[in-house]
Amino acid sequence: MGRPWILFVEDDPDTLDVFVQALSEAGFLAKGAPSVAAALLLLRDEAPPCAVICDVMMPSASGIDLVVAMEADTRLKSIPVTLVSGLLPIAVPAGIRVAAMLSKPFSIEAIVELLGQQCPPEARDIDKSLA
Repeated sequence: MGRPWILFVEDDPDTLDVFVQALSEAGFLAKGAPSVAAALLLLRDEAPPCAVICDVMMPSASGIDLVVAMEADTRLKSIPVTLVSGLLPIAVPAGIRVAAMLSKPFSIEAIVELLGQQCPPEARDIDKSLA
């Protein structure tokens, strides 16, 4: 099995690029998806990531929809999902498990700290990180 990775799901291409790059610079193997559909393809085609960070409000499907789909898949249901939104609190339906919620705007430091709690130590290559 390869190195643990992080999935960042965001429909704004600039935000997606900035955070995938920032996570890479912080020593994580980060992959981005511009939609829930693209995220589900990655999740089903690759070894499961150690964590998912997902925007709540996106055009075709929401972050909640992603969590529901992941919980229906035995390979994916134990992966911690952090939802991010400019509108907190987020109404999460009963029975839906969300590891954390972050308010936009958020810092890369906040994400790195959260991933340190959600992912194994080998998910971060300290030699490549700026911190």
